[in-house]
Order: sequence, then C-alpha cells, then structure tokens
Amino acid sequence: MIRRAYEVVDLDVSDTGYVECHGTGTPMGDPIETKAVARVFGEAGVIIGSTKPNFGHTKGVSSILTVLKDCKLALAEEPLFWPEGRLERVSLNSFGLGGTNAHAIIDSAASYKAPAGPRIEEAAQILLYSASTQQSLTTPIGNYKTFIGETALNVEDVAYTLTRGREHLPYHAFAIANGSSVGAASPITKPGQQKPKIAMVLTGQGAQWHQMGGDLLKSNPTFRSSIRLNTLH
Repeated sequence: MIRRAYEVVDLDVSDTGYVECHGTGTPMGDPIETKAVARVFGEAGVIIGSTKPNFGHTKGVSSILTVLKDCKLALAEEPLFWPEGRLERVSLNSFGLGGTNAHAIIDSAASYKAPAGPRIEEAAQILLYSASTQQSLTTPIGNYKTFIGETALNVEDVAYTLTRGREHLPYHAFAIANGSSVGAASPITKPGQQKPKIAMVLTGQGAQWHQMGGDLLKSNPTFRSSIRLNTLH
C-alpha cells in the first residue's frame, strides 16, 4: 500500500525524511507495520514515530521496540533536526478498526507559497472581535485596524480567520472593512449566560481502563440511568 501510494503520485521514497506510524501499541499490529515501513524505507533509513502513545491511546511501551533494533530505523523521541538531503515530506499510516487501511504523503507547504498578487476590488467584510473581558477587547480592535491599514493582506482572509479560525470568547464587537479601510467598531457586548450542556464521549478501540466511567456512574443520574437501560438489552 505504501509503495502504491508513492507510485500513484510518482514520488521517490528515498526523499522522505519521516514516517508517522499508526502505532496503537498492539503486539500483533505494530511489528507488522514497522516491518512494512522497513521494507519500503529501510534501505535509505528513515525516522519513525507515533503520537498515540503520547496522548494516552496506548500504554507507553509497545512491541514496536522489538522491531526497531533489527532495521535501519531511528525512533523520534525528542526534537530532531530534519535529515540532511531529504525533502520536507512525511508519510502517515492509518489502519482502521474495520480493516480499511490508508497511507497519506504530505509535503511541506513552504514550496507552495503563492506570491502576493495585486490587490483587487473587494466587497465589504465583517471583522468579528472577541475577548475574555471587556478591557482586553479594546487593544486588538485597534491593532487590527492598524494592521489592515498598513499591510497588503487580503481583508477577506483576515475576516475569515477572525470568524472561523479563532475561538469566540464571551465579549464581542465587530467592524466593517472596505479594503484597507476599517470602520469604527460596534459597542462591546456580552451574550446572555446559559448553563452549557455536558457531553460525555467514551471512546473504544484500546482506550479503556479499569473502572472507566465509575465516577460518572456514581455522580451523574443521566449517565447512570442510561447505563442501566443498556444492561437490560
């Protein structure tokens, strides 16, 4: 599958500097995966790693270590310099619970930076501001107005980032921007406070532990009644 992924896009595996493994820490799956990586990348050598053990999906020790000593693979345990002579290209493995496997090849975006083009006539944009306090919202409102007026950035990009790429905090304000001209901001407001609903997500596939959910069973009536209802079926 890995070789096929590289063949489809006509890339050389020897240029890749890092492989992100699925690495769930299972005695059967990890050796199979690392042996496959070694067969494809082992001749030139490659750095491998997996984020799942770092995020608690598995225990910190897995059988992957028994394979690493037998092939030209180096485990990325701390920040490393990128391998000299390699492209900024990363391979990623994913093995689904139902048997669907996937492999992705990701190149650095540095080589794809588009040159700044000429400014075009733009429609008016709404700039949404938010902050955790009323006082802390005043400074960014002024900063954005100055920033947009002094740079050649597309105001549509700024508006999109403020709307979709930032966390919306309790205190809000907005301003209308036409090109590099930003109007006065609206009065700062704070929406009415509503008690948030609690959502509980209990994953499967190796994330269980002894007495998982025990505290919820004791303290949360909704969770307790749901579990009891499930045990009837």
